[in-house]
Amino acid sequence: MSATALDALLAGEADPVFARRVRTVIGWLPPDPDPRRLHVDVGCGRGYYLHYYAALGHARIVGIERDPAIAAVAARALAGAPAAQVLVGSATSLPLPDGCAAGIVMSEVLEHVDDDLRALREAARVLRPGGVVALTVPHDRYPWLWDPVNRTRERLGVAPVREGALAGIWAGHLRLYSERQLAALAAQAGFDVVETRRFGRVSWPFAHNLIYGVGKPLLESGRVPASLARAVDRRGGEGASRTSPWRALRAAFLWPDRFNRDDEGPAAATVNLAMRLVRR
Repeated sequence: MSATALDALLAGEADPVFARRVRTVIGWLPPDPDPRRLHVDVGCGRGYYLHYYAALGHARIVGIERDPAIAAVAARALAGAPAAQVLVGSATSLPLPDGCAAGIVMSEVLEHVDDDLRALREAARVLRPGGVVALTVPHDRYPWLWDPVNRTRERLGVAPVREGALAGIWAGHLRLYSERQLAALAAQAGFDVVETRRFGRVSWPFAHNLIYGVGKPLLESGRVPASLARAVDRRGGEGASRTSPWRALRAAFLWPDRFNRDDEGPAAATVNLAMRLVRR
């Protein structure tokens, strides 16, 4: 895999934590031109990982999405990518046979699932022995800067905001995870944890609220200039183009990321936990 090619695909990305997740996942599950090495993206959403893998030359990847409307959006966006397929299904009941997959992406999914242990056991079922899950979840020890509202509420013993522009890291989530909790869950499901990373330590204040509470709804509503929509397109935007009017704005927003690392260590407060799991 060419790092330059992946960087080009992420050129317009305004969320540095998302970009680090993508680089982590694809580093742990590299694209493979062998069609026998199926990868599965569980909870594929609009199909961003499917797009990245297809663009990087992976031979076969299937996305599973529980919402038929969102699955249709992903399928339309991937119409020109024969390597990628989208199926409607649940993380706890994957529409795939036993032992069919070499690798599984589960990025920002478990926190939405009622029975997270069952979801991981389903991943183990469809994986071959020795298969890999690239797993990312929101960290329960997240930084105050990323979501000041909910971090302050938690310290005051008040329930987090889970809906609206102030929802922050808790938006739509049933739970956040500690490293110990996630490792225990993986072991119960039949996996060995072979690597753990924690990333997303430094950001501008209210970064999550700005990106996902304000920016994402505006983009999805179509109420932003077309040039901005193109610049921040997760399927390969123009944000790094020297002629883009949004280049300077994106650079300013990403400036704090220079202080972040791919793994901040076990003591750090970070936005994400990532684990590379191997099926026993």
